[in-house]
Amino acid sequence: EAELSFTVDRTLPFLVPANISSNSSYHGKEYAAHFDVSDNVQLNEVKAFINGEQVESNLVGNDLSFTIPSSKHPYFIKVAATDIAGNSTELTYNNVIVTNNSFKYLLNRTWFKATVAALLTITAGITSLVLIRKRRKDNELW
Repeated sequence: EAELSFTVDRTLPFLVPANISSNSSYHGKEYAAHFDVSDNVQLNEVKAFINGEQVESNLVGNDLSFTIPSSKHPYFIKVAATDIAGNSTELTYNNVIVTNNSFKYLLNRTWFKATVAALLTITAGITSLVLIRKRRKDNELW
């Protein structure tokens, strides 16, 4: 007597970034990106791409990792996971910068941009107040 069993799989693979996001900069000669990847049945293939070119990646358990090298230009990162049923999940990240140039790194950090903007606003406000007071004093003298 033969027994036949099968599974209907319509569930997409689970793919979650651990340490990467769009519009982000990372300081160093290279950056190790990590993703948590799994499937309810079985994964077939997991791939990582930098600017459209597949790069070497390592899948150990549920941890996918690959190295992003330092560059003068931002990267477009794509990670794709496909299970044995053909279901696939794809994540993309734009404007990812890895640099060992501290100034370029800071220029791409949101908190740095906000701090510079706040300092410029405060400086403009103080300058305006000083000029207004000076004009008032000059007008009183006439």
